[in-house]
Amino acid sequence: MRFEDRISEKYKTTGDITTLQLNITEKCNLRCKHCHVMKNSENLEMSKETMEDCLKFLDNHKMKTVDITGGEPTTHPEIVWFMKECLKRVDELIIRTNATDIEKNKELMDLFDKEKIKIVVSLPCYTQDNVDSQRGNGVFDKVIANLIRLNEMGYGKDKELDLVYNPLGGFLPPEQSNLQLDYERELKKKNVVFSNLFTITNMPIGY
Repeated sequence: MRFEDRISEKYKTTGDITTLQLNITEKCNLRCKHCHVMKNSENLEMSKETMEDCLKFLDNHKMKTVDITGGEPTTHPEIVWFMKECLKRVDELIIRTNATDIEKNKELMDLFDKEKIKIVVSLPCYTQDNVDSQRGNGVFDKVIANLIRLNEMGYGKDKELDLVYNPLGGFLPPEQSNLQLDYERELKKKNVVFSNLFTITNMPIGY
């Protein structure tokens, strides 16, 4: 039996492909214990020439969405230029970030403020102890401060701000909708709001 015949009809792609996802760097400002990227990372980074080729691709194909990930994509020196160029070519721009140090890049924060970019923040738990145990001391407070800054720009309100949970060890995540209620309750105490929570399961090979 062919692989595609094993896939339920509801999971099969219909119509044209409309999203281009780009992993622009393996570099990261964190060293999370679980991370499958950092485990074997050579700190490779997409060149500006390759980014220009990606923009040419967008010029020649009808993409609706560009989804930028890493590593930590906001560490890329060309990130703001590249995001601005993508915004000229697609309807939706998504950036996936740990949001730990984004406030240090004023040009990036100004772009977030000016544009309606979909921001997806990796936040493995809603408690300081759990986040810092995985990502390093002080990370939780930095992320919370930046989530508040994004809220002040309208993210989590009229602009989409999603959070991503991944298990802290070798086990599956709990049920997504129930966990979202926990996140909403606990982060509300920090004056943080967000749009959606998504649960994923990473292979914890960084341990």
